[in-house]
Amino acid sequence: MKALLICALSLAICLAALEGAARYLRPARVENPRYLAISRDFERLAELVADKYESGGLEYYDYQLFAVRPFESRSVTITPYHSSRLTPASLPRAEARTLVWTFGGSTMQNFETTDDLTIANTIAVVFAEHGLRPRVENFGVGSFQSSLELVQFTSLLARVPEPERPAVAIFYDGFNDAHHGYAFGAGAIQRDVAQKLGMLVEERSARVALYGASAWLAQRSQAWTRLVHDRLQLRLFSGPPADTTEENLERTVDIYLRNVEMSDAVCRVYATRCFFVLQPLVVTKTPLAASERDALAEIGEANAKFVRDFYDRVRNRLADEPDFVDASRILDRRESDDFYDLGHTSALTSPVIGRAVADLILARLAEPGAHSAGR
Repeated sequence: MKALLICALSLAICLAALEGAARYLRPARVENPRYLAISRDFERLAELVADKYESGGLEYYDYQLFAVRPFESRSVTITPYHSSRLTPASLPRAEARTLVWTFGGSTMQNFETTDDLTIANTIAVVFAEHGLRPRVENFGVGSFQSSLELVQFTSLLARVPEPERPAVAIFYDGFNDAHHGYAFGAGAIQRDVAQKLGMLVEERSARVALYGASAWLAQRSQAWTRLVHDRLQLRLFSGPPADTTEENLERTVDIYLRNVEMSDAVCRVYATRCFFVLQPLVVTKTPLAASERDALAEIGEANAKFVRDFYDRVRNRLADEPDFVDASRILDRRESDDFYDLGHTSALTSPVIGRAVADLILARLAEPGAHSAGR
């Protein structure tokens, strides 16, 4: 009995030591060092890095699957209004003349910067400068691409009261459509999300139980997260290697173009002026700054080529469309390090992008025959 107690005590001490090392010798969240380096001139950086992790995680939504659960902090706020991110420059809904919805992935959600400097809020600032009295609802969700945004857009149109429907909708895409096509296959959503849903729908109970138990432990133990859960996820949710074939590339482009076509048709039914913005990426910027060259090297030539080819084909096929906005080159000739990976930017780059996108859209709205943005 004494030997058993000694063994149990020794095991408890070892587990406590592992947990202590995991919690105190390494931070729970490790921010991308390149992001920290290129954002070092942003005076609220430390506050932002702490605040953006205060979210309670994701919340389930019918049809669109998920969005960030509403939360409020000093620099990052997700509102209860369908999990839209706060845009402080927006007017209250009742006072606004131009309702704008923005869609996109993590680069529109924009946790790389504070609420006031996001792309969406900067669009609100610029629209206000031009007398449009805007309210911008930022519906960006991390990992979303055009297929999920189409579902999100139509679901929101069906749910909100008519006075809350937008006069303008902005779809800010390219990053996830191209990269997901390369990594997961044409039109695919993020693989781990798809496979987790698949486990539930197909009632693969053993895997659900294994993953659920591991996730529960990971929420309570950083040692378990690092030593077991991260490895388990790789085993459960791994898939085939990236597909660089011509067939997959063409299919990826085709699915994006069809989503644009369907979204545009919905916009016409609801008298909404839609814009499909091809966003800037590190593979489209010329010339690159020093840190951006490192980011491009990490991406790899195969991935970079697939994304560039996707962009070239989308530009060629949508060039004459009045609702297509090619913003992929708006950061050209900037000497600063704007990107720290394929598409995410420094804390101070977002308002530069937001102002450029807003100016491009305003120019389109001013073209002869364009209907007014106001309601």
